[in-house]
Amino acid sequence: MMCRNQFIVSVFILFCSTYLQAMNSFSDQKINSNFPSLAQLNELNEKRRIIISFGESLSVEALSIARLKEYSWMINGVDVNESGKGEGILNFVFQNPGQYTVSLTPSNVVHSSHEGSCNHDAESKQLEIIVLSIKLEFLFDQSSFSNPLKGGVDVSGNTMSIPVVFSSFDKQDTQIEGLKIITSGVNTSVEGELKNQKVTLSQGLNTLIFNLKGVATPETYIMFDFYYQDDLISTYYYPNKINK
Repeated sequence: MMCRNQFIVSVFILFCSTYLQAMNSFSDQKINSNFPSLAQLNELNEKRRIIISFGESLSVEALSIARLKEYSWMINGVDVNESGKGEGILNFVFQNPGQYTVSLTPSNVVHSSHEGSCNHDAESKQLEIIVLSIKLEFLFDQSSFSNPLKGGVDVSGNTMSIPVVFSSFDKQDTQIEGLKIITSGVNTSVEGELKNQKVTLSQGLNTLIFNLKGVATPETYIMFDFYYQDDLISTYYYPNKINK
């Protein structure tokens, strides 16, 4: 019995020693204690950036606000000072490029932790709207490939052609560069870049050609994400299963 008690005491002492060493090591790491305050976190959470092109309006999906009809709104920027209520904001057209601020204020706020209820959707929100001076419309239904995509083989040497409708606020041709494609799906590494790194787009219909590389897994579906101006994304869902 005495040996058993001595064993238990030894284990306990070893545990305490290890715990104290770990705590001392933790305190010696000098962890940065400059965490954002609650007010700063709330501000970061409330401010979101939405990027659109001139002549466009905000969408329900972009706003991502439940019960929009319960909000009043105000739009400021580029000689604009508009206000209204509810879904009327979806009818406002941002005619000029530039930066705008959209403030959304709920007409009724329910936020009482004492009563056990908390309605975050009804909190005031502020959005930063960036309106671009160019517009690209990808005609994915008219896209084509030099060869059908096959799974399990490198697609290097294949190209993807996509018609796009281009327009600019100043009605001038625009040179673009750095457009890229990244795919999403099960075990796919297919990606693409412009055949010519710099392309001049004229008003109206143009065709973009991308060089492809990488491999996709057979018997899967993939989608192509096109990254362009300010990391805007347009997505094309490849309609067919990737076969061998």
